[in-house]
Amino acid sequence: MAYNVKYKSSNGEEFDLLTFEGLKIKEANFHKYKWNANFTGRNFGGILTGFSREPTEFEIKFYFRGNLKNRKDKIEKFHFCTEYDVLHETPGRIIWGDDYIDGFFIAVDTQPVEDGGQYTEDTTTFLSLYPAWIEEKKVTIHPNETMPGQDDQKGYPENRSFSYPYKYSYSLGENATNVEIDHYSSSNFKLTVYGPAENVNLTIAGHTYSVNYPLLTNQYMVIDSRPTTKPEDRCYVVKADGEKVNTFDYRNPAHSIFEPIPPGNFVINYPREYGIELIIFIERSEPRCKSLYS
Repeated sequence: MAYNVKYKSSNGEEFDLLTFEGLKIKEANFHKYKWNANFTGRNFGGILTGFSREPTEFEIKFYFRGNLKNRKDKIEKFHFCTEYDVLHETPGRIIWGDDYIDGFFIAVDTQPVEDGGQYTEDTTTFLSLYPAWIEEKKVTIHPNETMPGQDDQKGYPENRSFSYPYKYSYSLGENATNVEIDHYSSSNFKLTVYGPAENVNLTIAGHTYSVNYPLLTNQYMVIDSRPTTKPEDRCYVVKADGEKVNTFDYRNPAHSIFEPIPPGNFVINYPREYGIELIIFIERSEPRCKSLYS
């Protein structure tokens, strides 16, 4: 199989969950989900007010394979990492092809497999507080030209990679870029703007995102629309020395800076005096089946 299934702990450790040499998923119900209907009561039936999802638990069974020592070492390392996530209240991540879901392993039952010879079975419960499988689409746009006194990097952090991981459909002039998102609903996003810039002002799909705060060289601004993001991390600037400044109150209140991005074909338009990186979070109730065959 060409696809991958991994678990990444919040401490950075990764586990391949399809290997036959140590740890492998035996059973999992990743394609099972339920929406709850919200409604107001009537004498007969009800009036729909919307749908919601509660935190979801997935039962996952693993096989640990190998001689007894190797199995013990692998089990101990896996349990250490999953419990690290719980004790630090920082979710780990299950990665399925191009999709991922964050959560915690909150229950484990380890038993030897009597007829399995070199196997130990782990029956676990994975809790996702935000039960959405997410695929990320990244759009990187460079400034049109280097301003006087600035080098080609425009003050981007040295460890950032500004290749083009997501190809645009076509350009609409020097200030506009066309992007297409294959989805059926609007998506949350994380927008990073790299200084220098007098202020941040751009349109995405005809909606204005504006924050009247100047960015100097080696500074950048982040706007994060995800509802799971802490309030202090939804709109801020990071200065060259690492100081973080909350810039929410500098936004243009006439236009929400957290407006989700619609699906389909849309245009990003702004004066290309600075560079941006836009990550679009495409959410689904289950991982895409095509990930199994890509």
